[in-house]
Amino acid sequence: MREKVVVTGINTLTNLGMGINSIINSLDNCRLDTNNFPSGKLEKEIGYIFRCKDDYFKEKIPLNEIRKIDRFTAMVIATVDQILSENVYDEYTGFILNTEFASWSSVNDYIQTLEYKGPNYISPRLFSKIVQNYAQGKISILYQLKGPSTTLTGNSSVAYGFDLIQSKFTDQLIVSGVEEINEDLIFAINKVEKCKYAGEGAGTLLIESENSAIKRDTYIYAEILDYKIKFYSNIKTVDERKLFIVEMIKDLLKKNNINYPPSVVIYGEGYMDENNLEINEVLNIIFEKEVNSTKIYYPQRIIGETFGAAHSIYCSIACEMLSNTIEKNCRSYAIACNVEFSGNIILFLLKSYVS
Repeated sequence: MREKVVVTGINTLTNLGMGINSIINSLDNCRLDTNNFPSGKLEKEIGYIFRCKDDYFKEKIPLNEIRKIDRFTAMVIATVDQILSENVYDEYTGFILNTEFASWSSVNDYIQTLEYKGPNYISPRLFSKIVQNYAQGKISILYQLKGPSTTLTGNSSVAYGFDLIQSKFTDQLIVSGVEEINEDLIFAINKVEKCKYAGEGAGTLLIESENSAIKRDTYIYAEILDYKIKFYSNIKTVDERKLFIVEMIKDLLKKNNINYPPSVVIYGEGYMDENNLEINEVLNIIFEKEVNSTKIYYPQRIIGETFGAAHSIYCSIACEMLSNTIEKNCRSYAIACNVEFSGNIILFLLKSYVS
């Protein structure tokens, strides 16, 4: 029998601030019936950029480390540190990090220095920061984590960690999605696909087996029931995307014997424009009736497209809502869905945990 996987810690970092409450308090601004796009700064020829203030996270970094690391790694450490300071972990805890662009700014600085100034101006300390798994390695060293650890691109740390725990490979994991952006990066992305609302940030969850959480006598936010990842190709219209997501959700619900609407849906698209999919239409098709009971939120409207951080941030929001803002009962569940720029659609099914 496979292990139940539960969430026992959540933390987020976005343009709104550090901590999940900074997003929860702004959820009313991320419904489709509002025209509010707060906190984004309009950059010439790029679009709106939703940045995290350095003050949100630098105070969380040990003084002896802050000068040694780049901004991307600082964002990772800050979100992880808050979770680990509130939870018991041991050396067998692992760390899974996913990101689309990793330390792009450090790589950009390295290449520009090499090209315009020459190799004599390249610092060995700068070189280490351009290695893709630098941040993940730094976390493992700082907190003495000896469990399964890796850096992913094109996959979700939450999904990867879920598989490891469910298959009993390990009992406890920190899973993070983190993204740092700058003007050069968004300019490059816009050469391929238009990204009008780009954001940066991080989402970190502590996930573990139900037995591990019960043994620690710790608070459980929600249970991760399942997930589904599928690549969509040659889908150009909203209607095509709608039908594709309908089939994905149908398959996921059927597999988990659920035949009633979710309590909440957290949804995001990499494109985020006037042609955004309205999830209530998806639910109406699936359940063959008009669904009015589900609360639907589009976090990109207040934090921008956060790329590799989106899965973890959306799952964190869903966990918090299942835990606190929705009446807890054995039927409450949430869907967190993200349509990536890369072509992946990732669905998570989370359930309210009732002991």
